[in-house]
Amino acid sequence: MSEEPTLQQLIRTLDQALVALGCTVPPPELERWAVEVHFAMSAGGRLFHTLDHVFELAEGLNPVQTLAAVFHDTIYLQVDGGLPRNLEQRLGDVVQDHLRFAHDPVAARVATLFGVDEGEPLTHGPGTNELLSAVFAARCLSGHVPDDVLLAVLACIELTIPFRPGDPAASLE
Repeated sequence: MSEEPTLQQLIRTLDQALVALGCTVPPPELERWAVEVHFAMSAGGRLFHTLDHVFELAEGLNPVQTLAAVFHDTIYLQVDGGLPRNLEQRLGDVVQDHLRFAHDPVAARVATLFGVDEGEPLTHGPGTNELLSAVFAARCLSGHVPDDVLLAVLACIELTIPFRPGDPAASLE
């Protein structure tokens, strides 16, 4: 475990992954992302999907996988009691009683990748947390990383959806 403060470690992790991909993000924006992720993943109810989980998971990953690891658990509706307060403004337009994407091409792209249609009811079922975490990641990274990198990050987040139909682990619920 690093002695570096977690916020600084998060900024460094994001920056190293982006630099390795040949991408530059202005420091204030990079810091804003790190603060948003830090706040969301430091909620009182978080026992597993925490920053320590991110740092353990990201160790030894390639830059695309590292970016996916940083963003993949930022949203955990059931544990956090809804959207983290600091992300309500960034994601509130998508999260209503029904999922809304058509107004935002970035969010619509994520919905397509996840196989979600405009107007589907918001559920707390498998894939919702990952979908919203991917929308957050896409809104941060879009315009800063090449499209193929963004798509790869989003696909990595989509692959973290647990308990899919037909998955033997799904029968454990």
